[in-house]
Amino acid sequence: MRRLFLHLFAIATCAAALPAQQQALELRLPGERTVTLPLTKLRALPSDTIRLVPHHGEPTLYRAATLATVMEAAGLPLDSLRVGRNAWTIVAEASDNYRVAFTVAEVDPKLGPSRVWLAYETSTGAIPASEGPFRLIVPTDARQARSIHQLVRLRVVDAAAR
Repeated sequence: MRRLFLHLFAIATCAAALPAQQQALELRLPGERTVTLPLTKLRALPSDTIRLVPHHGEPTLYRAATLATVMEAAGLPLDSLRVGRNAWTIVAEASDNYRVAFTVAEVDPKLGPSRVWLAYETSTGAIPASEGPFRLIVPTDARQARSIHQLVRLRVVDAAAR
């Protein structure tokens, strides 16, 4: 009985520690380079308040930075991705393995009206664990299929590579 209790205690302790460990966004960049942006660095980026009306539930206000700003903070400005023949794509990955992709042209505010925002908190505090630790918001999309929750990673890939 004591062994079972200790085992359950260990599982509960590990589960409670997971959200604190995931307070950073992972970016996998070309050349097998990985950059981690902690929540403190995301909060220091220029941001705005973005309103999202979910399929079900109440509208929520999020504090968010543009994805272009996040990429620049990771050391990969979008201008550097438009150079050459590469078809650079940013793939956003959620903890439930849901993925969405954006071409660099969609994310770059200099090239069109699309906007992609990386939300890191709500107007009242942390994003709930059921949606967080981060989420993408794409207010210019007619449907919310790319406004994903539970975002954990961004990958930059060359879509033209075989």
